[in-house]
Amino acid sequence: MSLRSTYTRLGIALAAGSLVALAGATPALADDESGPGTGDSRGSDKGFGDERGDGRDNDNGFDDERGDGLDNDGTVRGRVDVNGGLALRNAPHRGSRLIRVARNGEIVHIYCKAWGESVGGDSLWYLLSDGTWAWSPARFIEAFGSPRWC
Repeated sequence: MSLRSTYTRLGIALAAGSLVALAGATPALADDESGPGTGDSRGSDKGFGDERGDGRDNDNGFDDERGDGLDNDGTVRGRVDVNGGLALRNAPHRGSRLIRVARNGEIVHIYCKAWGESVGGDSLWYLLSDGTWAWSPARFIEAFGSPRWC
């Protein structure tokens, strides 16, 4: 085996390893609900108050001052209500690509609603705008208001 083919194989192996490491780190980096890290600017309330210090509201879906369930950006808050987690997809049907899995009880932001594949007798799907755009069957999200149509 020549020295050139050895270096070529080594380069390919390093590139493949880098891609695998990057693919494994991407979901962790995209998680909006990750714990505090360096640069987290929490105040003296140790992160248990209303402000997280990252520019987002600490909404739980119940303390809406206006009472309409809408956030300032026009989205509607909702709570994931399914045991084992909810698969969020890139299109409103179950055969589409999986984007991420939302935990039971997680608060999500619903941008709009649309018709899609029927899931458990319900054809309504929500487009979520939680850092990544993803679709979810409306059947498994308790909305705290009425989302607009897409």
